[in-house]
Amino acid sequence: FTGSIDAVELYYNYGDAWNSVEMEQQFNSNTYETSLNDIFDGMLIRYYIQAVNSEGVIQTYPNNAPENSILFIVGDLPDVYVNDFESSADDWTIGDLSDDASAGIWELAEPLATFNDDGYQIAPGYDSTEDGTYCFVTGNGYEEGNGGFDDVDGGKTTLLSPIFDLSEYENIVVTLWRWYTNNIGDNGSSDRWIIQASNDAGLSWIDIENTSSSNASWIKSRFILSDYMELTDNVQFKFIAEDIFYDGDAGSGGSLVEAAIDDFSLEYVLSEPSLLGDLNNDLTINVLDVIILVNMVLGFEEPN
Repeated sequence: FTGSIDAVELYYNYGDAWNSVEMEQQFNSNTYETSLNDIFDGMLIRYYIQAVNSEGVIQTYPNNAPENSILFIVGDLPDVYVNDFESSADDWTIGDLSDDASAGIWELAEPLATFNDDGYQIAPGYDSTEDGTYCFVTGNGYEEGNGGFDDVDGGKTTLLSPIFDLSEYENIVVTLWRWYTNNIGDNGSSDRWIIQASNDAGLSWIDIENTSSSNASWIKSRFILSDYMELTDNVQFKFIAEDIFYDGDAGSGGSLVEAAIDDFSLEYVLSEPSLLGDLNNDLTINVLDVIILVNMVLGFEEPN
């Protein structure tokens, strides 16, 4: 916009309400700064930035704030569940009664990259885990020069998580890395990637991600589950990749659809600051923390 910047404000939310603080211009530059206090490890912070210019035009980053804001975690949250799919599928289930895809079915595998005739990548050639190998991927078959070999065709394919007891937690952060491409081939960018969650062991489902945006790369998805549902002892997740017919398509599906997920985790949010050395986050430092530390040193427990 024309004009000059009159003011920049940071809006932040520690979990109770939005607060604001003016950001100070640094040395007559385009950089504005501020700082926040009373922050501790394990805290979730949402924020957005708002600026107003000399003509009264207001702009936020990201757009459509506060409905659309940025979320980050201070430090590391304690784990409820972590799976990088290197050693076990750990009760993850492939297939739903409503699945009808004829190819590209979910499988646990070392992913094989595929490309279309123009050299654009469709399926991943590696997982997202550092020093890892395996992930869940849709159809890992390979035929040189045929980017559409074993991609999702003719319907949808579903991957289901185990059922988790999250009833004792107030807030749970769901994090995963995903790959999803649908923009190559006929009717590109029409098919959808859907993540759903249930708190009644799969009797009913709600969308926590539903997109037709294509990314031929691993991207991180993160959600605060309690924003979507009450946390119970029967929480489950569903991951759906589809290649289906839509009214108005110039064909039957036809886009080259590949999906993958890796490094799935559930973490819980502390209601008060954690203590240095409190490895099990019970707000007490005792012999139980020593045992956990010894097990980490010996390799019997993952470091956290």
